[in-house]
Amino acid sequence: MSSKPSSAARPDLDWSQVKETVLMLKLAAAQVKFSLQDGDSSVNVLTDSFTSMASGIAEIEKATAGLFETCAVEDNQRQVIEQHCQKIAEKMHGAIIAFQFYDLLVQRLGHVVTGLS
Repeated sequence: MSSKPSSAARPDLDWSQVKETVLMLKLAAAQVKFSLQDGDSSVNVLTDSFTSMASGIAEIEKATAGLFETCAVEDNQRQVIEQHCQKIAEKMHGAIIAFQFYDLLVQRLGHVVTGLS
């Protein structure tokens, strides 16, 4: 008796293969889920850091504004401080946009996990 190869129209429903496939899909879903959880904890630390830095920049800007009014600070010194604050704020804005893309990735992978489960 010759056996024909399995196809989509005539699948070979060997239950051990089906069981192994289901187990592999569950494993893949679990790995993605735990990777997302690890990523979330790292992103939470970064978010807290950026929030702290943003408030620090705001405090520096307030302090230097008062300093410039009360002290004789040269214009170039003031410009240097303002430029550095602006550069830091721009970098943080770029990081916030990257976090938004990460959030979108997490949502998509969450849908994959749900689908695999």
